[in-house]
Amino acid sequence: MRRNEHSPGGIKPSVSALRGRAIRYALTIAALLWLGVGSAGLLPAAAAEPIRLALELDGAKISSPLLRVEAVGSLRDLPGVRSHSILKRDFESDDEAVFPSSGSGDEAGDGGCSIAKRSDERALHYRGGAPYRCLFVIAVEPASHYLIRRRIHTDAPSVDFAVMESRIALQHAERLNHPKDLERVLNPALVFLAHGSLIYTHHFDKPDRDRWGSDSIHVFTTPHTKSLVIMIQDAEAAESPKARNTWFDDVEVQRLEPRARQELALFKAYGLAPGSDPALGIAKHAQLLPVSGVVEPPFDVNYEFRHALFAPAPTVIRYPLELPENARLQFSYAMFKASRPGDAVQFRIVVAGAGHETELFRRRIVVRASGEGWHWREASVDLAAFGGETVELRLETTGLPRARGYALWGNPIIDTRRASDDPPNVLLIGVDTLRADRLSSYGYPRKTSPHIDALATDGVRFERALSNSNWTAPSFASLLTGLTPSQHLVIHRASAIAPEIATLAEYFRDAGWLTRGVAYKPYLYNMGFEQGFDTWLGVPAFASTADAVIAKADEWLRSHGDRRFLLFLHFNDPHQPFNQPPAFVSRYGSSEALEKLGLELPFTTTLLGEVAGCSSCIRDGTSVPSFKVAVSDLYDGEIAYLDDRIGILIDTLKRRGLYEDTIIAFVSDHGEIIFERGQFYGHGRRYLFDEAVRVPLIIKPHRGPEWKRGGVVSQQVRSFDLMPTLLDLAGIDHESDTMAASTLLPALRTSAIRSQPGQAASRSIEERIAISENVRRSAIAVSWKGWKYVLEHAPGMPVEQSLYRFETDPGELHNVIDRHP
Repeated sequence: MRRNEHSPGGIKPSVSALRGRAIRYALTIAALLWLGVGSAGLLPAAAAEPIRLALELDGAKISSPLLRVEAVGSLRDLPGVRSHSILKRDFESDDEAVFPSSGSGDEAGDGGCSIAKRSDERALHYRGGAPYRCLFVIAVEPASHYLIRRRIHTDAPSVDFAVMESRIALQHAERLNHPKDLERVLNPALVFLAHGSLIYTHHFDKPDRDRWGSDSIHVFTTPHTKSLVIMIQDAEAAESPKARNTWFDDVEVQRLEPRARQELALFKAYGLAPGSDPALGIAKHAQLLPVSGVVEPPFDVNYEFRHALFAPAPTVIRYPLELPENARLQFSYAMFKASRPGDAVQFRIVVAGAGHETELFRRRIVVRASGEGWHWREASVDLAAFGGETVELRLETTGLPRARGYALWGNPIIDTRRASDDPPNVLLIGVDTLRADRLSSYGYPRKTSPHIDALATDGVRFERALSNSNWTAPSFASLLTGLTPSQHLVIHRASAIAPEIATLAEYFRDAGWLTRGVAYKPYLYNMGFEQGFDTWLGVPAFASTADAVIAKADEWLRSHGDRRFLLFLHFNDPHQPFNQPPAFVSRYGSSEALEKLGLELPFTTTLLGEVAGCSSCIRDGTSVPSFKVAVSDLYDGEIAYLDDRIGILIDTLKRRGLYEDTIIAFVSDHGEIIFERGQFYGHGRRYLFDEAVRVPLIIKPHRGPEWKRGGVVSQQVRSFDLMPTLLDLAGIDHESDTMAASTLLPALRTSAIRSQPGQAASRSIEERIAISENVRRSAIAVSWKGWKYVLEHAPGMPVEQSLYRFETDPGELHNVIDRHP
């Protein structure tokens, strides 16, 4: 969980607490004033909505061992537990904290932490700047209980420690923050955990302002956790030159050895679903299974965030229900993450009605040392025989002799088939690092994207859509919230979408759609993107392929395609490392050219411009011309590979009869600079040129004569305008004033747009001010009416401004700010 894991909280579409920062919001308000486009729902929400049993416990009768213990997350509430301290700092002496004194890149400097006196006591003082070097790295045991405590006094509640589980074993654990261990754990270029080492991030509850407060986090480490990194996170450090003035005291890490009843009390508080009753402790929404280093089936499901019922044996949950006609119960079942080899449970489902009691399901799971038993199993039972009846549905778990039974019912949902007059399905295809000008339909001479082009002929293509940021996390957060990065503040790897921000998936879930997300991407893992999804597969994989995503989509559509759904698919192609099949490696270049360079796939480039595993690609610190050509050709080959798999996905929808009744949106999070800016290849930093922020945006509406087919919108829009547009297309009410984005609905209507290139575009929507920003890098760009203004305003650095005129300078090569101040 992103907050303290025993912290309940509702989900509200309110962002008022995030407003009021001068540069960002002045621009956002200016944009809203120029839009003036209303959002009206088109279709009524369906009456037959899924019954999510994990969220419907108010009327249930429950018998469970959980009700005999009180949920706790603190030693103060758990007297008598065996424990020993492995880190304890009260900062009464200067040598109690040893932090790295220098960094690299923009974070270089003396660090932001020191031990100082506050009032009559000494404490750890964070004064802003370089929060990533204020940390403790400690060795821990896998599959064990730990309690992390701290006291805090702050004038900036966005500042606090985060607790990160790492796969890296420390070699000098006897010394706190040994330089060699820090070197292994931290990535100096990212000033964060080394790639592939982060398992999970835990956050404290948000502290009160200007008063001392204490809090604790309970962590049950995964089977692969070797160390904990306790590091200050400061979501607003990059945007504010003000001193943060946060004080920490009494930092302590304890290893717990709870007895069975104490352990149950700890797990009762773990991973509560937002808004659920902590006195029950049964409704969970979290990553509930052991995270493995294996991402292939069946263990890739261990990375999933699910709504679930925690049902330690013996538990019986009884639901009085009036079952709809032709209903089914779709669910999964598994053993909880704290299960050990030999633990076992029998799962049973019973329906009892007038004069009958029918067993519908019975299965047993035994956890093996090999890991068998630690993954979700999917199941379904037909309830059609009881349609229209008032029944009692019982979910039962029973333990076996001398075996402990920590059981889970995953996403138990009663639903019915989608009716022909129901609102449409939604498929949101989010592609990583795809720039618009490399697609055939956007004018690229190579035929890289025939299937994506065909999708555009069935819908509307937006000629100039700009992303809200130039890297993944803030861009996708904007797409899924309708907010700018400086509003949602998902601006680095340790930040997350706040629970109070309403997401696209929450709107669809609450309106009766099944919601499913698939993302093999580190920057979409454990960062709040799971919010609102019934099931969110988030895997921190650095070399995923479109084939893996297509396989997951096909598997899910086989069992859920006849229901009303929102399906979000994230494709990492064409982001490096290039790992497309051989046919797409040589599609536009030659294998001989790669061999001559000594370049083997997959390969990666570093932020410093180095190429891992290629000695001939860089000469005297400069990329050789043949390497630049090879990168461009491989990028196009990745697009062709992606396009081929998108074609397979579209064919699957058509074969299953879903294509016409499914809204399909195709968008990218940002683009890629491919040596247009000297030696730079990649994205991020302060680069907000079109190569980095102009993205494809295609929307294919569902069937109906009111929607244009093959249309092109030439007016500038923003990629995050997609969120209110999808809600409007599906007929879901929403409050437009909670978003900075605005609907594109008028541009999709039959009379709104031109059909053929060269025809004059209708002025059905006004051109929109597009704001692209990299908050952490203190860079913001405003594009409007053929101009782009760029402001770099890093604290402590001279303000830099640029101005480009697309009409005469489409490549943004000439800064004319002096001529147009």
